[in-house]
Amino acid sequence: ASTPPELEQIEVMSIRVLESMTSDVEAKTSKAVIVTLGDKGVYCVHSYCDGQSFSSFHLAAKQVKQRDVKSVTGAGDTFAGTFVFAHVVEKKSLEDSIRLGIAAAALSIQSEEAVANDISSLC
Repeated sequence: ASTPPELEQIEVMSIRVLESMTSDVEAKTSKAVIVTLGDKGVYCVHSYCDGQSFSSFHLAAKQVKQRDVKSVTGAGDTFAGTFVFAHVVEKKSLEDSIRLGIAAAALSIQSEEAVANDISSLC
């Protein structure tokens, strides 16, 4: 399957951002640009430790029926917080951390609360 043009554009921009992030001090660490696309999921471009090799992937959003959406306010924050916790604290892989962020955001939009009560069920 070919990559849709809009994802190709995001990939090109993300690689440029990653290249600009490379410095002498950080040359031996990997970096990532993660773009949330709402109901279209998440696109990630990441560099490897050499700072020269890149990889990318797209993960679909969890499908939520329109009638179940209560509010999209806070969905991005929920994604970000869950991603950081999973990746930094729990040391989960980049992809697994993004998957958890997507799942948390899907719960968030189905809640009238700023943070869904059942978000702890993801851990």
